[in-house]
Amino acid sequence: MCKYMLHMSASSFPAILKKTRQELAQLRKKRAELDDRIAQLEQVEAALRPVAGEKSEPPDLSSITGLVRGVVKSAKEPISPMGVRDQMLAMGFDATRYSQFLASIHVVLRRLAKWNEVFEVTFRARKTYWWRGRSMPAGPYVENAMLGGYFNSTRLEDLKSPLTYEEAKAKEAAKYRR
Repeated sequence: MCKYMLHMSASSFPAILKKTRQELAQLRKKRAELDDRIAQLEQVEAALRPVAGEKSEPPDLSSITGLVRGVVKSAKEPISPMGVRDQMLAMGFDATRYSQFLASIHVVLRRLAKWNEVFEVTFRARKTYWWRGRSMPAGPYVENAMLGGYFNSTRLEDLKSPLTYEEAKAKEAAKYRR
């Protein structure tokens, strides 16, 4: 239970909501900073491993689902199925076992979205995928402009909407004016 909800009254809900949103914003910022730092340290570790005499373990290339999961999880920005394919081929994945390799990646990505492991973000008829446990990166990505106030929303309808944040907000408000 939320620590703000211990002593509740109807008049205190707006204050509780404000405090909750502030704490969420702080935690999301910390999570983004941690994700960035982890990515930096992973790169340093990968560079130092051979110098230190350790043999690097190659990624498990036997499971297409596991590899797609790893590629999306390590992506720095929302990634398209073609981007996933390119990353997998760069890692040495043997795509010759699949007659329709890109179609297989699409199936795996849809399955991961169905299992709520990734966000499926559609923007201007282009699908990209983002790992659910990570904060959206800051910057001029079209997905960020589309998400606007839906930052890290878990409502799928928010993520699939072609409307801007302001348009969606106005549409939602119009429903209650009738």
